[in-house]
Amino acid sequence: MIQLIAMLPRHLPVIGLSAAVFMTACSKKEIISAESSRGDYEVADSKAASHGQIDYNRDVQPILSYYCYHCHGPDTATREPKGAPLRLDLRDMALSYKNEQGVKTIVPGKPDESELIRRIESHDPDLLMPQDPEKKLSGEQIALLREWIKQGAEFRDHWAFEKPQKKTLPEVENKGWAKNAIDHYILAKLEEKSLTPNGPAGRSELIRRVTLDLIGLLPTPKEVDDFLNDPADDDAAYAKVVDRLLASDAYGEHRARFWLDYARYGDTHGIHVDAYRTIWPYRDYVIKSFNEDKSYDRFTQEQLAGDLLPDKSLDTVVATGFIRAGLASSEGGTITQELWVNNKRERTEAFGTVFMGMTANCAVCHDHKYDPFSAKDFYSLTAYFGNIDEKPYHNDMDSWAPVVTIPNKDDRAGYDRLVAELSAAEKKKKETLTTADAQIAEWLRSNNKPVKVDNQALAHHFPMAEGKGETIKDAVTNKSYKYESAPPLWDEYPLLASSFRIDNNTRYPMADVGKLTADKPFSISTWIRWNEAPLGQGSMTGALLSRMDTGSDLKGYDLFLADGTVMVHLISEWSKKNAVVVKAAQKIPRTKWVHIAASYDGSKKAAGIQLYLNGEKVATQVVVDKLRGEIEINKPFHLARRGGPDDKSSPLRGTAFQDLRIYKRLLGPEEMARLPWMDPIARVAERKPDFLKKDTDAWTPFEVDAARKLYFASNNKLDALNTRITEIKKQIAELESKVKVHHYQGANNINEGKKVSDDLAAMYQGKLGAQTLVCREKDTPAFAHLLDRGDYNSRGERLYANTPDFLPSLPADAPKNRLGLAQWVTMPENPLTARVTVNRMWQEIFGTGIVESSEDFGIVGARPTHQELLDHLAIDFQTGGGDSNKAWKLKRMYRMLVMSMAYRQSNRISDEMVEKDPRNLFYARAPRYRMDAETLRDAALQAAGLLNREKLGGPSFLGYQPAGIWKDSYPSSTHFYKQHRAPLIYRRTLYQFVKRTALHPELGIFDATDRLIACVRRDRTNTPLAALALLNDVTYLEAARALGNKALSHHKDTRERLNYIAKRTWSRELDTEEVTSLTSRLDEIRKLITAEEAAHLVKYGEAPQPNGIDPIESAVWMSLTSTFLNSDAFVNQ
Repeated sequence: MIQLIAMLPRHLPVIGLSAAVFMTACSKKEIISAESSRGDYEVADSKAASHGQIDYNRDVQPILSYYCYHCHGPDTATREPKGAPLRLDLRDMALSYKNEQGVKTIVPGKPDESELIRRIESHDPDLLMPQDPEKKLSGEQIALLREWIKQGAEFRDHWAFEKPQKKTLPEVENKGWAKNAIDHYILAKLEEKSLTPNGPAGRSELIRRVTLDLIGLLPTPKEVDDFLNDPADDDAAYAKVVDRLLASDAYGEHRARFWLDYARYGDTHGIHVDAYRTIWPYRDYVIKSFNEDKSYDRFTQEQLAGDLLPDKSLDTVVATGFIRAGLASSEGGTITQELWVNNKRERTEAFGTVFMGMTANCAVCHDHKYDPFSAKDFYSLTAYFGNIDEKPYHNDMDSWAPVVTIPNKDDRAGYDRLVAELSAAEKKKKETLTTADAQIAEWLRSNNKPVKVDNQALAHHFPMAEGKGETIKDAVTNKSYKYESAPPLWDEYPLLASSFRIDNNTRYPMADVGKLTADKPFSISTWIRWNEAPLGQGSMTGALLSRMDTGSDLKGYDLFLADGTVMVHLISEWSKKNAVVVKAAQKIPRTKWVHIAASYDGSKKAAGIQLYLNGEKVATQVVVDKLRGEIEINKPFHLARRGGPDDKSSPLRGTAFQDLRIYKRLLGPEEMARLPWMDPIARVAERKPDFLKKDTDAWTPFEVDAARKLYFASNNKLDALNTRITEIKKQIAELESKVKVHHYQGANNINEGKKVSDDLAAMYQGKLGAQTLVCREKDTPAFAHLLDRGDYNSRGERLYANTPDFLPSLPADAPKNRLGLAQWVTMPENPLTARVTVNRMWQEIFGTGIVESSEDFGIVGARPTHQELLDHLAIDFQTGGGDSNKAWKLKRMYRMLVMSMAYRQSNRISDEMVEKDPRNLFYARAPRYRMDAETLRDAALQAAGLLNREKLGGPSFLGYQPAGIWKDSYPSSTHFYKQHRAPLIYRRTLYQFVKRTALHPELGIFDATDRLIACVRRDRTNTPLAALALLNDVTYLEAARALGNKALSHHKDTRERLNYIAKRTWSRELDTEEVTSLTSRLDEIRKLITAEEAAHLVKYGEAPQPNGIDPIESAVWMSLTSTFLNSDAFVNQ
């Protein structure tokens, strides 16, 4: 019989035990120990400790890593002794290293001649190792190390870094118990531990368990009855249940709930004001992918590089929201370059956790202390995630570029067709670029340099090739100029050179540069790259370079950019239109390097001005043509601004420059054609001789990219493709422009914040569209810098995008971008991906992973309890059990897990199990643990008949929440909490709005994560707070009221009413003793509840109170139903 505890709302007297005795039906035998997952630093196997066969990975490495690696391990910064450090993580060094007296650290077979043993057994405090008094080896550990050396001191690579090996199934005695391969491994370990597994669970227990595990919902009473009455044998009847659940769309929702923890999904940015973010279409993508049973390798590739796939689609682009789902900041005073670094780091850490099962964050400031994961490895990985064409800040807007707009339903087919055409065109362009490398090399090696432009009358030349520092130098005058207000930013590339980038408040006033007059000819040229306009800023308009008096009336000249249109202003007196203004008839592309040049003949006429883009003369339009006076002023020359007293920030912030030239003569079309290319090609030919001598296969990514750009800029071989790509993108943009979206205007705009709730409801109803954050790759190679102690401003060696050295290399044909990284993650040689993934699947189903520290497969992570089983599952997952069509299929693996007898057995516990396996790590009984926060709420709503599943996917909802929680945060678009109304508030908890800095208290009490970081393993606690939440939270009170009212409405007999509730909460009927106890409890409650209390209780929640039901009787059954919802039988699965 289930032990029942009366748990009444706080408004009623509580009879019996205190609510603090939460779920006391869980005997102490069932309570999961709070032992650390890293308790395996102690000797792992008693036989090994008794001088049996020592296993290095199992027995020795945990000791060395914890006690010795800090000074003698992977981290270069802490190795000792200085000058000649000893490494115990590397076999060759450990066996060859000698101290000053010539004694070897380890002599295989001879522990008494090994310095290691002498040191750990020493009584001299100066010699004793380890020196840290907190890390003292036990006598048992010392004996084990001595025995290990005696047995030959075998070293092996860490088990997780070796490729899984297929082995024959272990032999077992109780062959009739096993249902599949999983059971052979489980039973072999049980028999080794002298444990006997349980028999099969009853059908009602089993269907409840598997339904909760596969779809996160309770089985309906009809589903339970159908299973109980199925005449088929247990295996066949159960298989039908499993297949039905895997085909349910609720399956994708439940699996997505786990994945969103891994993806650190949230509806807010997370840092500072924690403003609203639109990214819920990514959640829809995840649900859809699980329901379609998308193979995990494809699922991975789409999320890491869906925008780079040759067959990309809207779905694959939306999938890249995984990368952009992390924390982001726009806090005032934050340095832009620091944000770039922080964003790359956050994404790399999430990648390490989710796809590698590694604590990559431990290599941010130094080499990893325990794993062979160097800082160089870490920053090489960050290069992949730093090559996204984005700003590092979001201005507290709900979305910021790059984004995609989800097209209207009627336009979706046309949108998909255009995306397919775009993918085909981009694929063809990529093939053209790739296949041209051989001829590019020959072209560069030939004497194909254009004739240089004569330096006659070259007044100023700023190559901007410094690459770092605070000054830029004029190569003609040899004079340097230092910034004011804010330092510049330096990029490592374009065209094999550095470039100079203007930050928001960077100023370079140059008093003696660009002194030009209206009656004398001149020519100006520069390479530029300008950024997208920030959200909320309609255009990017401002001066690229100028010498202008912006006082009472404009005077001077500038090269101007008006949202992509290049203009030239020659102004004597603007108020009287005493000026010449011309503009290019075509716009320049954003985020691309473009060479801009202007020539002027000194005529004071618009016809005397010519504009050139990438060396080609372009048509111009005359705006003003009335210049009569002089343009010469006594004001300094500026970059990316006009520089007046009111010009406090640059509207063209983020613009990058290279190779600025000012000639005091007119350059003709022939010279202008040569001007963009002569210096870059000269750099290749004259400064990179080794680059040209190498075979093209040996070129660095930068060299390849630069050579391609130079070659194709000198001919028209890509022009048609580029034109087609531009046309398609324009058509896509036109479809997106038809979608009605609403953007929020940043921090401190409280009125805008009040609209979030209404907008989410409008999106749910299809009345408002949405954008979502995605990735778009830059057109330059991915690179990063090795940062000293993780300091963004302490840049060391430049690193190309690459994978960690201690793992298999990238496939030879893999591109050096996120697509190549995704291919590396899922290649068969990668020893981590399949293991990490199936371990999390096991954790989702069995409660604890085979490797308990599912976030850490490294040297100090937990050892697998069943390593051969883990490897078997990993290989089976990768290969589909030998069927390539089933490779990486998730539903197949979940089916295998729940079809095993290890899963299907009873969860009955015996004294022997408590003694030998208190945490059930060897699975002599089925797993049993508390539901997660989301499952618990969904189950309560479902039991009460309130759960709203009318729609799959869609925006987040704002449910019941205590008042004032959001208002404690800084004013922003999430300052006000406006609850949605029924039935929206009854959706699955998967869709509940997640504000990272103010996690919903009900979810937090049941250990939901705040999604600040990638979380692949939640805590699971049972506390008095949980009992109080189930007692008093409006969700559970409303569910108890609704379910109690249904029992009253559907049945007249007390026993029938009780069974009605039991079948909907416990998935079974009550026995006689339980009915008697509950009936007695009903009578007690009736004596306590007054009419006034009843009237108060039946108002909980938005569910309408049925007519014809007495409020007092409704409150009585509400209170009793609360007992069911608070019971061990309901809360645990």
